[in-house]
Amino acid sequence: MKTTTTCIGIAFLLLFCGSNWVTAQEVLPEIKPKPDVDENLYLVRVLENLFICWPKPSNPKDLEADMACYRKRVLQYQIHIKMNPHLDKELGQRYGDLISCIDVFSNFLKRIEAIK
Repeated sequence: MKTTTTCIGIAFLLLFCGSNWVTAQEVLPEIKPKPDVDENLYLVRVLENLFICWPKPSNPKDLEADMACYRKRVLQYQIHIKMNPHLDKELGQRYGDLISCIDVFSNFLKRIEAIK
C-alpha cells in the first residue's frame, strides 16, 4: 500500500506541479510505477486523483487555459494505455470519459462567455 501511495504522490506532483505541458509533437514522458506495483491499479489511482483535482474556477479566462492543460495531461495517460497492450483497455475508456467531461465543461464555459 505504501508503494502505491508513493507512486500516486509522485504522479500527482508530475501532473499538477509540472510546468511543461506536452504538445502533440512532443514525446510522452515515461509513465511507469515501481516494478512491484500493478500498473493498472496505479492508473486507476491516478484517474481518481485526476477527478479529485479538477481545476478550480477563479476567472473564466484562466479556467479555460487550465482546462486545456488538464485535458492534455489526461490525454497523455489515455495514449499511454492505448500504446501498451498489457494494460486494461476499459481503463483507457474511463480516461476517455474524463476527457469527454472536460470537453463538455469547456464548451459550456465558451457558451457562457459568448452569452456575456
